[in-house]
Order: sequence, then C-alpha cells, then structure tokens
Amino acid sequence: MSKILMTALAFCCPLAYATTTLDIKADLPFTPRGKTLEGLVVTIDAAGGGNWQMGGCAEADMNMLAAGELRHHLSESGATVFLTRQDDRPMASPETASPAEETRARTRLAEEKFSHIFVSIQHTFAGDRPPGAPMVLCRPPDDAQVNDKGLERALAEAMRDEIQKTMPRKEQVEARDGNTPLLTGTRIPAVAVDFGRPLASQAADAATGQGAHRAEALAVYNGITRVWRERGAELAALRAQLFPASAAADASAAREKQKDKALTEKYPGIPLALVKAALQAWPFEFAPRSSAEAEWVIENYKKRVLTDPTFFLLRVSAEKTSDTWILRGYTNYKKLSNIAEDVLKTAGCRPIRNEIGLLPSTRLGGKRFGIVQIPMALIWGRPGEGDDSQTQLLLGERVFLLDQTPDGGYLLLNGGDGYIGWVRSDAVLRMDEHEFRPWEIADNAIVKKDCFTDGFRIPAGAALPVVAAKSSGITVRLPRPVKGKDTVTLPLDRAQMNPHGARGAGMNAARAAAEFLTVPYVFGARSRLGLDCSGLTNIAYAAAAGLTLPRDAKQQVIVGRMIATPWHRPPLLPGDLIYFCDDTGRVYHAAVSLGGQRWIHSCPPEAQVSSFDPADPLYSKEWTKQFAFARRPLQ
Repeated sequence: MSKILMTALAFCCPLAYATTTLDIKADLPFTPRGKTLEGLVVTIDAAGGGNWQMGGCAEADMNMLAAGELRHHLSESGATVFLTRQDDRPMASPETASPAEETRARTRLAEEKFSHIFVSIQHTFAGDRPPGAPMVLCRPPDDAQVNDKGLERALAEAMRDEIQKTMPRKEQVEARDGNTPLLTGTRIPAVAVDFGRPLASQAADAATGQGAHRAEALAVYNGITRVWRERGAELAALRAQLFPASAAADASAAREKQKDKALTEKYPGIPLALVKAALQAWPFEFAPRSSAEAEWVIENYKKRVLTDPTFFLLRVSAEKTSDTWILRGYTNYKKLSNIAEDVLKTAGCRPIRNEIGLLPSTRLGGKRFGIVQIPMALIWGRPGEGDDSQTQLLLGERVFLLDQTPDGGYLLLNGGDGYIGWVRSDAVLRMDEHEFRPWEIADNAIVKKDCFTDGFRIPAGAALPVVAAKSSGITVRLPRPVKGKDTVTLPLDRAQMNPHGARGAGMNAARAAAEFLTVPYVFGARSRLGLDCSGLTNIAYAAAAGLTLPRDAKQQVIVGRMIATPWHRPPLLPGDLIYFCDDTGRVYHAAVSLGGQRWIHSCPPEAQVSSFDPADPLYSKEWTKQFAFARRPLQ
C-alpha cells in the first residue's frame, strides 16, 4: 500500500490506521525480591577483553553480557558489586602488559574493594568436555594462599548445583580443581564459572543477541545467594581477617545510609531525591517567612531541577495565612503540583493547602487540540501581543491546548516544538481528539519556499498532510478552505515529500532498538555489550536514519515534534520517543515506541519491552505513572 493511499485512509479511518506496531517476542526480565544480599561485597570478572588474550571476541562478549546482567541482580538484592571491566578492553594495556599482569590486575581490584568473594565468568573450556558444557573451577584444597575453612569449595559446589538446576543439561556440571593464577593469586575465596566454548563463532555471535547470557547470570546469582545465606557469617569473618581496613570502609558507608535514613524519617512521604534537591534550593535553617520567600524557593528549585521550563509549566503563588500556607496557580503535569508542595514542606512551610490547578482547563471543553490555520502566528508569554514572544507557529502545525482567556480571545498551548505560550484564538482551528488523530499520524510534505494560492501564503517550513503526489506537484491538505478549496497542489520546486515520514524511519528505528533486546544496562554505554536508556534511543536513530540525537534523555526531549503529553497519550507509532519524569520533576528516562502501547527501553537489568496497557503481561504501572511526553524525531 502506498504512503499516499495510507495517508488518505488515515483521514477516513484514523482509529484503524493507528494500530501500526512492531511485534517482537519479549518477556519480563528476572527481578530479585528483597535485600537478601545486604552487606555482601563481590567482584565479578568478565574474563577476556582484547583479542590478544581470547583469540577472538565472541567468548569475551558473552562473558561481558553475563557479568553485566548478573551485576544488576546482585545490586538489586543489596550487594555491593564491582566489575573488572565494562567494555571489550582488557584491564591492563595489551601493548605493554603480559597475561600475568592482566590476571593480577583483576584479582587486585577485588582485594582493593575488600570483596568477600571473587567470581570469574568464562566461555573458554574445551578439553574433555563437550562444547558449551559448564563447569566450575576452584583452587586445590591444599593451596597455602587461603585458609577459608571450606568456603571456596562451598561456593564452587553451590555454583555447580545452581547451574545444573537453572540450565539443565544431559551432562553433569562439575566442580573441579583449577590451579590457575586467576584463582591462586588471591587470598579471597574465588571461583571461575566456565560455561564452555560456544559451538562455533557464528553460533556465539547469534547467542549474544538472543539473551543466552540471562540464564547464565541467573545461575551464578542463585549460587552466590545460596552461599551468602548459608555461610554469610563465615565469609564476613574471613573478610575482616584478610582486610582489617574494611571495618572503617563499612562504617563510612553505614554513616551515609544513616544520613539518608534520618532524612527519610524527618520528611516522611517525600521522595529522598526530592528532599535533597529541595534542601539545596533552600539551604537555610529557618523556614520561609513570607509569600515572596516561599515563591522564591519554588522558582529556585525549578531552575535547578526541572528539565526545561519551555514545556514544563508550573506557575505558583503562595499565600501565608495565620495558620496555613495556600498554594494557587496551575501546571500541565500533575506531578509538578505535588512537587511544589513537597519542596515547601521540606523548606519548613507547614501545613499546606494545595489548590494548584491542572491543565488543560475545563474551559476548553472537548476541543483541546488544534491546527494552526494562518500562515504564521507568534506565541507570547502572556495573553496579548507584547515584547515577550516565545516562538512562532506555522501553517499546519499541530498544537495541544491548555487554557483560554475568559473572553476566549487567546489560547494557551503547547506548540509542535513543545514551547508553551499564548496565541490569538483565530490562529488555531480547534478540534476534538477524533478530528485531530488523522493530522497526528499523517505523512507530510515540507514546504521549501514560500508560495501563494489565491493570495494565501503557505510559508517555508510548513508541514502539511499529503493527499496525492504526481510529477506535476504534491497535493496537500489545508487546515481551512481557501476560496472554497481545502487542498492545494504545490509545485515540486516549492515542496518535497518528507524524506522520513511518520512511519519509514520510525519503524526502522524501532527495529534497530529491538536488536538490543536483553543487552544489559550499563550507564553511559551504547553498544552491544551494554547500553543505557538514551544510548538505546541514540543508537536506534543513528542506525535507522543517520540521525545523531543528543546524548542524554533530558536533552533528547527537545528534539522533534511533540505527539503526546501528560494528558494525551494516543497509540504511538513505531520509533516515537517516549520520555519519563522522576520524583524530582526531572526527565531521566527515554524509550523507543514499538507502536500502540508497547515500547522498548534500557533500564536495569537489561533492554526490555514494557507496556502502558494494564491488560498486557508486560504492563508497568510504575513507568506508566512516570510518563511525561512523547516526540517524533523526524517530523
């Protein structure tokens, strides 16, 4: 079906057309319950890194993927975790370091971090074992380097048993003596979990993209959990014996936790991150004493924390009565109303009566959407045309209405770029959601140069829905009829089809993102061995369209056309970028829509699929609550 016909169908049957999705097979990742590993310090070694040691990268990549996944399971359970590497490089320089120096660098890290145990994950063993058959190595019982009263052997046997249960095979998993420098070179109880060399390099490359590391990570996690549950006190005693300085490090960490606990108890019901940010916004011992001081606290907090005031709207006045603080004003995001109240409570303003209104205003009725119907329209910081212009709207721009003046002369809106401001009401053709939907999903033609039809200007930069495209020109739809015609044909030297469209590059970006499903979350990364949320969105559009998005979610949120708001979340198209807001009011997470209600994102422990639909087994109540905006990068 051609894009032109699809766009025409969109105007006839928008709800049917809006079901475009990318269907991929996905499940929920493993999530530990409870802090069962509180107090454990563990170093995980992803063996390999660099071709000089492994003779190839497939095995080293599998080590890194399993270690990256395992890290999150352990951390979620309360353990303190260190990785010997987080990318495909060795720890020491391969140009100058010997294999022995590389090995020592790995065990030295575990000792420097006062670890209870050291676990190396490997995919190297062949020998008398079938390819892919796991085994666990630990040092011989008579090794003079360690006197752990059987703790290391217990760790190895627990690993063996848990691998057998988690990854059942015909062959029995073995626990063997391993007289290797990686194990004998440290006093810490250490094991090497060897999952065996993959069947072939090609099979290994395929496995890295199919989540094979998930079962390996879970098996090792179960083994560590079992040993900590059964022998944790003995491990703690041995650590204290080996590293006397660990007591001071533990005490320092305990003091930091106690500070956080004290803040949580002092400000019950207020998120800890918000408390800390609010205390920076009002760092005084005394509470605000006047309305001006209270309003200053909120403004200072907004400047410090809120991602971008051009599309996060929070206007608050604070009135102090004899016994109560009263907050009035309005916001376009319910969470900001609660944040304003919590910020003032943290500063000492209590009690508070919160009367902050939520936009869109009920004054708008059902017509809360619009299309710019005049060639150009400035929007202003206040209702009226003055010297505080914010940006300019162009013909055909899709806007989201928030409020209107009592006389209906001006509208408060989010423009297509997200900017908030006031515009004359006659500049906008108002619509309800059903009327607006075809305009949201339509493929557009982009006007390259100003042109005129019956004296009506169609400005350069305008994006208008395509009705037909021929060698003679592109026919586009106008928001309102001009001389009785609601379409106009633009010559090819004045307009071009959007080279990306609402679906083309977006679907490709969704497919590119899906290639990273199950890859472990690594903050700051954007590769096959690990990536964070904005790393996933970044690499998806780089692969799909050569588009370089800004690095962070809080920067990416200003790119593209706004297509969903806190109060309007329609079924999205594949490739739409979705943004989420944390408890402080900061945009902190990004995702790639798969179309409809599902989306793929990278958050601990891995890149995964979630859903806004409560009936979907992948539904996430928490992420749905955190939803802020969605944008279409290439429109």
